[in-house]
Amino acid sequence: MNKRVGIFSGSFDPVHKGHIAFALEAIKVAGLDEVYFLPELKPRRKLHITHFAHRIELLKIAIKPHANLAVLELPDKQLSVTITLPRLRGLFPDNELFLLIGADNELAHIAKWPLAKQFLEQFGLVVAGKGKSKQEVENVIKSLPHPPTSLYFINSSFPEISSNAIRQSVAGGKKPKGLLPGAASYIKDNWLYSSAPSSGTPSSIL
Repeated sequence: MNKRVGIFSGSFDPVHKGHIAFALEAIKVAGLDEVYFLPELKPRRKLHITHFAHRIELLKIAIKPHANLAVLELPDKQLSVTITLPRLRGLFPDNELFLLIGADNELAHIAKWPLAKQFLEQFGLVVAGKGKSKQEVENVIKSLPHPPTSLYFINSSFPEISSNAIRQSVAGGKKPKGLLPGAASYIKDNWLYSSAPSSGTPSSIL
């Protein structure tokens, strides 16, 4: 049976309530059978990044209560059309693929991808508003080199939460907003973000 599979790529440094809420809402709105979190080894436009193994473990903690969420580990440094797309097609043959993405800079950056047209011909998009309206998102879509196979818009449940804010809160000795159960203990036990930089690090897509 063909499935509708969501791919949620990003740094997830760390994963938070907004990421999980977006994935679950995408399943409902776009009729997805499952969503795979695809953490990138070396995300684009990130000046500092936590070790991949820690980000994977935090994701596993976050998705544990949700049977339709999973973590996908690939050796690619970043999501790319030339390398990652063939891998995904091999893993999910004949399935419909959808990319979960934020409506901020990440969506506009698709236009700069090599072979962006080839990607959009094979992927639907599920877009988290992040404070932007559906009309604003549709305007960005019109600027892309090719329309996606389908488009779904979701208002962000936790637009005020970001991975960057969590890192800064931990570094400042404050209680971070938006961490999931179990994540705070893991971060504390592994001394993560205790010396996180306070500036120059772009936030994640949610």
